[in-house]
Amino acid sequence: MNDWGRWGWVNDEGLITFWLAMQFFRTGREDYLEAFAAMARHVRDVDTVHTQSTPRSEIIAAEPYTEFRYTEYVNRRGTGHRHNVQHWGDGYVGTRVSISIAQRLYYYLTGDGRTRDVIDEVYESNVGPEHGKAIDSTSSILYSLLTKWELSGDEKYKDMFAAFLEVCYEYQEKSGGYFPSEFFFDYLNRKPLGEFDGKAEGTFYHYFGFLHALLDYYELTGDERLKEAFIRLAELSTEERSYGRRRQFLLRSIGYRLSGDEKYRQLILQNLQGIMDRPLVPREREDWIGPTATARAVSSMGFAIGGIPYAMEAIGSEEGTKPPERKSE
Repeated sequence: MNDWGRWGWVNDEGLITFWLAMQFFRTGREDYLEAFAAMARHVRDVDTVHTQSTPRSEIIAAEPYTEFRYTEYVNRRGTGHRHNVQHWGDGYVGTRVSISIAQRLYYYLTGDGRTRDVIDEVYESNVGPEHGKAIDSTSSILYSLLTKWELSGDEKYKDMFAAFLEVCYEYQEKSGGYFPSEFFFDYLNRKPLGEFDGKAEGTFYHYFGFLHALLDYYELTGDERLKEAFIRLAELSTEERSYGRRRQFLLRSIGYRLSGDEKYRQLILQNLQGIMDRPLVPREREDWIGPTATARAVSSMGFAIGGIPYAMEAIGSEEGTKPPERKSE
């Protein structure tokens, strides 16, 4: 099975449902609400795995495209399928597809019982025997903990989140300001499994919900240590990094909001200008196929859109996003 078509990522890997929800909350537009609701139901019912018998995949080739081989059947209930040209064709199956970041918003708006059941299903997958070791799965785990805490008020979920953060704070002191990117963590028993390693600075860190979960936790707790950690992380983003200018919106907007340092606002403006100067979709038809095609730009477009609301808030440019008031007759 090949991986062609993977760059559509029209599930929740790129938090598409979430940024549709954000657009609705920013503008009040009904079409964004309808798109958000449709995507939430789609990810919940089509992309999320609801069976205990799913073939395990392993990568057997990486070039010119990722190719997978399927082996024994395993219980992957609560994870999700990445799309290729069909909804279940890609070899990647994991919890970053079924992340609760947008499902929780849909549930809070609708009270839909099916959505609540799937939130619980994803939680069981996230904190079960196979714990996430990298940023892409940890984002889903943290949102499961956050959502269960919000829904139940049970402090045990907050305590699991806080225990993970405690290890990250300790690591940050040793790593020059970075959070780890590779780790095993036993959330139920609130302790690391082995050593943390790496620098959390790339795609999974910025795009897949890790920073979003930390920000939501900060909003709920006002944790001063997390505030200081955010400012240190934002400072690292002012250096020339390898992971690209589109990935900085959220972190830099947090840095500006928490520190008031004008340099973050200027960097955000530079990011926005860079996106306007380099269209994500080529303007000329002859560039729509071949090496200049838009295949990989689709993901980048989604990721950029997901970060822009934070940038707009940071630079004070939210005027004009609200629908016009209806005149009384």
